[in-house]
Amino acid sequence: MMLAVTMVMGAHTAGAAAAASAATAKRPNLVLILTDDQDIVIGGMRPMPHTVELLGKEGATLDHWYVNTPVCCPSRAEMFSGRYHHNIRQDRYETKPGQATCSGDEGVGETHHCGCMHMNCSDPFESQTYANYLKKAGYSTAYFGKYLNPPAMEDYCSGLHCSGVGPCPPPPPGPPPRPRKRFSAHGWDTMRGMCNTAYYNVNWVQENASIFHSGSSPHEYTTSMIGNWTVQHIRQQAGLTRPFFVAAGLRAPHKPSTPAPWYKHLFPHQGVNTSHPAWNNTGLPGKAKWIRDQPPIFAKEAAGMSSEFVDRWRTLVSVDDLVVAVVDVLTETHALDNTFIFYSSDHGYHLGEFGLGSGKTHFYEFDSRVPMYIRGPGVQAGTVISNIGGNTDVAPTFLELAGVAKPAQMDGLSIVPLLKAAGLADRQPTSDHDQLLRRRAESWTRDTFLVEYTGLDPCVDGHRCNDAANNTYRGLRIFNSTTNLAYVQYTEAADWNYQTPYWTELYDLSQDPYQLENIVSTTRGKAIAAELQPRLEVAWRCAGPSCKDV
Repeated sequence: MMLAVTMVMGAHTAGAAAAASAATAKRPNLVLILTDDQDIVIGGMRPMPHTVELLGKEGATLDHWYVNTPVCCPSRAEMFSGRYHHNIRQDRYETKPGQATCSGDEGVGETHHCGCMHMNCSDPFESQTYANYLKKAGYSTAYFGKYLNPPAMEDYCSGLHCSGVGPCPPPPPGPPPRPRKRFSAHGWDTMRGMCNTAYYNVNWVQENASIFHSGSSPHEYTTSMIGNWTVQHIRQQAGLTRPFFVAAGLRAPHKPSTPAPWYKHLFPHQGVNTSHPAWNNTGLPGKAKWIRDQPPIFAKEAAGMSSEFVDRWRTLVSVDDLVVAVVDVLTETHALDNTFIFYSSDHGYHLGEFGLGSGKTHFYEFDSRVPMYIRGPGVQAGTVISNIGGNTDVAPTFLELAGVAKPAQMDGLSIVPLLKAAGLADRQPTSDHDQLLRRRAESWTRDTFLVEYTGLDPCVDGHRCNDAANNTYRGLRIFNSTTNLAYVQYTEAADWNYQTPYWTELYDLSQDPYQLENIVSTTRGKAIAAELQPRLEVAWRCAGPSCKDV
């Protein structure tokens, strides 16, 4: 069923009332399955038929789901906090010795709050993630797998003097390392967090700050380990009266995209889609110069991209197994009917589009749009939600489902009314809560999602680049029944407050779904840009309640 409704007026009051009503009922369990670098545009869901069947066809598919920042650590920080990039980024842009710019992904030190690619994920951030609010509301909370990127994990994993290729030796002589932070102090009852993100040979930090190591045996394949921990945890928690939240944060399909040994021979005849109109399409006049100047992709490089493409699929088959196991254990423990399962990725991916290599970080659909499937009580099977949404909406959605009012600092919106509107449409509301959900869904007006990024890596002329300091941008993705636009403004990373932007792009995806033709210089494009630029300024400065339409 397609939902035509596309932000709710008076959302704070309505959300509080809905939360109070929900709190009187048996609160649902919550499960999050989060992949790393999984696209939807270039075929990332095709090797996962069980996930599509068990979560999409038995629940809801959100087919215009975006991330606020399409790169690992910032996207995760935004999802955990429900806040936009511009509200949790570092408030300055530093240089560092020996380099012209700073990537923001170094270890914690005097000049960096956290090492999360320009994100400030220090203690104030950690104290306001959805885990804290769920725990205070009586949920048990557990996280298994990749949490934030390794530099941002330093405060939890400090004192490690190895890269994860073997058990950590004793620390070297000298001052002792600073004490590790405890995840138990930041909302997590149970934690197995990756100090280094890999498929084998990982150091894991636990909620009490202790570290253990896993090796390179087949049974230590990290997707399998995370899946087993998740299933065991659900089995332990399902019979208790306390509702639970559990997240499985997978490394897959992030490169080096190492498949499990039992799946390494799958898909021998698959490869990167070279017939995609954007693939190896270099020199497009509407692109920024550094993208325009990407060199052509020749056969040897194309073969390497195909090999990566296939290995990405192979790693995702193990994730598909994990989804099956989660649904099975929820069924076995009679918890499925009272559990919401969320499946998504921290961002998308590209492999040769516009001549870019393998990577992410771009405003374009292949990087900013991701899968999102949600199954749970009251969500009608087979629902397709076309309303635009994204990663900053996850935290407030979790909280409303748990009966917790949205904190004032959260920028995202709860999508609970959209999730349940399809089921309500087929019957008369039986409670005040149902009537309120229907009214909120019918009055939903948000059709815009903000995408923003601060460039990290240098780009050398004549070489293939995936990122650049002047790949710093802010943009709007707009979708409703009559409009399908993407508008983006670029500047240099050092000009993060957009005093001197150097490039603008505008695409009408209803006519140009592959974003090949920048129409910003056309008569029609100039008129649209004149309308959208003030909206972009407002969106980029919004915070908390003022983000209700973004």
